[in-house]
Amino acid sequence: MSTRRLNRFRYYMHHVRKALVPGGYYRRQLSRYVEECESEAILDRVDYYYRVKGPVSLDEQAQPFRLRPWQGQSTYQLDLFENLRYFDRDLRIRSVFGDNITEPEFPSFVKSRPIVQGTTPAILFNLNRLRHFHFVEDSIPFADKKSQLVWRGNACQPHRLSFLETYFSHPLCDVGHFYQRPDPANPLGKNGLSVSDQLQYKFVLALEGNDVATNLKWILSSNSLCIMPRCIYESWFMEGRLLAGAQYVEIKEDYSDLEEKLDYYQQNTGEAEAIIRNANAWVRQFRNPEQERRILLNVLWRYFSDTGQIHP
Repeated sequence: MSTRRLNRFRYYMHHVRKALVPGGYYRRQLSRYVEECESEAILDRVDYYYRVKGPVSLDEQAQPFRLRPWQGQSTYQLDLFENLRYFDRDLRIRSVFGDNITEPEFPSFVKSRPIVQGTTPAILFNLNRLRHFHFVEDSIPFADKKSQLVWRGNACQPHRLSFLETYFSHPLCDVGHFYQRPDPANPLGKNGLSVSDQLQYKFVLALEGNDVATNLKWILSSNSLCIMPRCIYESWFMEGRLLAGAQYVEIKEDYSDLEEKLDYYQQNTGEAEAIIRNANAWVRQFRNPEQERRILLNVLWRYFSDTGQIHP
């Protein structure tokens, strides 16, 4: 069984096991997650995800959530339901599933949103985590990796296509279009590379697609150096807080300084390894399941409090 299929199997089995537990068990656990939360680090992340200026009036589209995975977007539904089980099932909620790149009219739970300062009705939640929250254990030191930049992905967006048109044949790059299967008719197409294959390279490119870059999480958990333009969108991973030169190497929006940046970090491996250590430290905050649960439930608690559906 491939790694991807194994991960999917484990993901759905996890939810099947949890579905066998009566809802009352989860509701009895809620108070220890929200009433005992005093960690400044946790509350800071809750504030980051939940930037709604309350109180909030519910509109008619806010309804009690009912799990219907056969209607599509099953991973979004399961990730939301897993946390809603800690609350009364008749509480009303709004959500926007899929690659969201706008601010909804009413406060809604989303996987992604534009990076903005101040308040926003888009409430970040860890949705579709099967696809987006994939981390790696990388045993290859930076110095022992291939001295090239690697990227594989669907180049249907204009900015991705522009990058490939510029760097497809560049000697410092092994980049190409690949989506589900090889496409010999595509002049920018290449063979697929697994995550393990890509970890053989010193530099890995992260390019946003419809919203956030899916590969960013595993890159920052690896011993490879993340190369990317400044993020436009953010998710539960808090891309808006990532700092150029701290957790990743920033290149210009037109990619014109890519060769310069690659040459620099080829020569200055100590600086590259320091950025990688910072990136790994950033990822560690998302790898504590108990802490993640506490943050998720406190985000929901804020919403239900602001909408007047529960009272602290």
